[in-house]
Amino acid sequence: KAIEKVLRKDKFTMRRRIGKRPFYDEKMFRHIKSFVVMPLFHHKTHMGNVIIGSIDKNAFRGEQTFYETIAGQISMGVTNANLYQRMKEMAIRDGLTGIYNRRHLTIEMNRYAKEAKQCGKPLSLALFDIDHFKRINDTYGHLFGDDMIRFVAKVLNQMAKEYDGFAGRYGGEEFVLILAGKKMEEAYGITEKACDIIRSERILFEGKTVSLRVSAGISCYPETCDNPHDILRRADEAMYYSKQHGRNRITIDNDSIANQP
Repeated sequence: KAIEKVLRKDKFTMRRRIGKRPFYDEKMFRHIKSFVVMPLFHHKTHMGNVIIGSIDKNAFRGEQTFYETIAGQISMGVTNANLYQRMKEMAIRDGLTGIYNRRHLTIEMNRYAKEAKQCGKPLSLALFDIDHFKRINDTYGHLFGDDMIRFVAKVLNQMAKEYDGFAGRYGGEEFVLILAGKKMEEAYGITEKACDIIRSERILFEGKTVSLRVSAGISCYPETCDNPHDILRRADEAMYYSKQHGRNRITIDNDSIANQP
């Protein structure tokens, strides 16, 4: 425990000799006889430690500044790697909702479609659109409308995590849920579950209860769509059929809808 305490410190530590007690309980570390702990910092925030150990006693004899220079270079590398990762995430995430943006959605959709065609696996896609969204914005304001968009995105992201799917914001108040490996029956059940969760939410605005409704369209390769690369377009057409025929409903893609002028 004393050793573990040293390893968690945010100060430079050098031990040239370790007595009978092992450096660490794990077998691979028991032969270490000397070590150096170099803390890593970013803007005075302690990020962690780099630990160098040796099976020889008195293996570390350099000045502290030497090790601090090494630690500084490692800290810079870790910081740059973290910054790169954050920038990469920002490039593929929607700024308002945090789910994937349309650009990344398109890339992933093409990848899923290619894999489905090559492997003969089913691929389902549901497209959602918030009903009467303009009316929501006009009545309650754009900030409230943004809250509604975030709420729907949160629900679909939960569905994606629960059913190993992929959720993204297609644009405006439209969202996509990709369900690789799911046949139509299962995809419909997941879509219906998402719609039920959205409908059941009661949102208060200035003492009034506001309910939210969505229209959805589903397409599935190969059950309703022969080409997986057309699945997004077919789901979009099915979703618009829902909008045109009463809203607050789910429409399954079929040839009669796809062939409408």
